[in-house]
Amino acid sequence: TWDRFHSHRPTFNGLVFYAIDGWQFTLPRTKSIVSAGFTGRATSRYRESYMPKAYMTHVYDVLSETTKAIAFNSSPTELADALSMIGTFEPNSVTLYDRAYFSKALCIAHLDAGNFFIARCRSNANAQVKEFFEDAEKGVSSMFYETKYGRRKIWFIKVKNPSKTMPTVYATNLSRKWRSAEIFDKLYQLRWGAETSFYEMSETMKLEQWHTKSYNGVLQEIYTTLL
Repeated sequence: TWDRFHSHRPTFNGLVFYAIDGWQFTLPRTKSIVSAGFTGRATSRYRESYMPKAYMTHVYDVLSETTKAIAFNSSPTELADALSMIGTFEPNSVTLYDRAYFSKALCIAHLDAGNFFIARCRSNANAQVKEFFEDAEKGVSSMFYETKYGRRKIWFIKVKNPSKTMPTVYATNLSRKWRSAEIFDKLYQLRWGAETSFYEMSETMKLEQWHTKSYNGVLQEIYTTLL
């Protein structure tokens, strides 16, 4: 069980690290799958692909290279899935997010749940982040959010890359001892494990070469592959 496995998982300075990412699957076009609500993806205003598409949100333990949780849907709902899962993550966990996830709701969800996150930010994520991106003199900034425990602070860390014109900005609620550009840049690289996990599923394990024509069969193949 997961509880038995948990005590044996590798950690970094006492913390476990998750990455959340989404993936699109192509499903067989059968009555069972179409009846379950899966349809084609829009290719223009009036057309969609013939083969149905499915979307999986994957919570991946990047240190042990195992799956923590998944959500499987007929439409892309990655942020909503992440928000619904955050409360199940351990207090000593850090979740890594790419630029598509950072939002006020995400920050508050982690602050309320009492666990940690590192999220890369878009340059226009909000007015304060935009100003921080453009301030060449400032390397650290902060913002307060109202949570169920009162006002809580999150931090923004700027990482400058000589090969890029724009810096990278990360948001976090990790404690001060973690908040350095060098540490954040290295920790964020762990998120790549979630990307490669999808490649392994599709290319190594041939997950999309379905052996079934039913919706329940698809779910069985996904969970079997993950196991």
